Amino acid sequence: MIEELILTTSFIYLLITSILDIKYRLVWDYINYSFGFLFLLIRLTELIITANFSIFLGVVLASIATFVIGLILYKTGAWGGGDLKLLTALSIGLFFLPSDKLSVLSLSFPFYANFLINTLFSGIIFGLAWSYFLLIKTKTYKKLKKFHIIILLISLILFISIFFVQVKEKILFSLLIVFSLYYIIKIYEDKITLVNKDVKKLDEGDWIFKNININGKLVTKKPTGLSKEDIKILQSSKYKIIKIKDGIPFLVSFFLAFIITIILNDNLMKIIVMSL
Repeated sequence: MIEELILTTSFIYLLITSILDIKYRLVWDYINYSFGFLFLLIRLTELIITANFSIFLGVVLASIATFVIGLILYKTGAWGGGDLKLLTALSIGLFFLPSDKLSVLSLSFPFYANFLINTLFSGIIFGLAWSYFLLIKTKTYKKLKKFHIIILLISLILFISIFFVQVKEKILFSLLIVFSLYYIIKIYEDKITLVNKDVKKLDEGDWIFKNININGKLVTKKPTGLSKEDIKILQSSKYKIIKIKDGIPFLVSFFLAFIITIILNDNLMKIIVMSL
């Protein structure tokens, strides 16, 4: 019962945050905090019912570890603030589900580990897919150089070839495709991600394109994006519109990873390795 409740709550949480990330590129703090509190309430209920303090202690330690690691990734710009809050909340619910006891006995990864590994795969796939969507949407594909067009054609040939080769070649071709597409995306990243935004509608964490000097006050381009103080400075300036980097809605990859983990009851990396 507890497990079904956690999984259902996680599904709703990830669906809501994915929709918000696609539409607004942010998830309001009260949503993350509300679901984090709900997961904690479920875990406390489980503790009262089972009197198993070891599971509850494991959940607490896991959420603290997740927050610390996520905070480091956030400060270095690898993650956004929404990723940090979402995964910390999820760690309370998904870490050490009841079925994980059986997974340990069968020497399989627990659900939370499978989910994180699948998040890595789905993040790469979704990130590339969304970038190419922007490449088409912004019509940047019309500005591609001949060399880059050749790379894309080779990637297409490799993709078609995947269906006709052995597993090892499938992995090699997949890696070549990922690196090739990533190379193209990085070159045209500024052209497909820069958008104009009303200064009055700026949000904490928005990434500016370059440093902005306002009457001697420098609003710098930081990995963590704009702070509340930065936004106040910009909103009190003469600027009405500024260019910001419209990030990829990566929270969707968490939702996709959750679905994959539920369906496979395993992770993609393990399936690939076992198929060799």
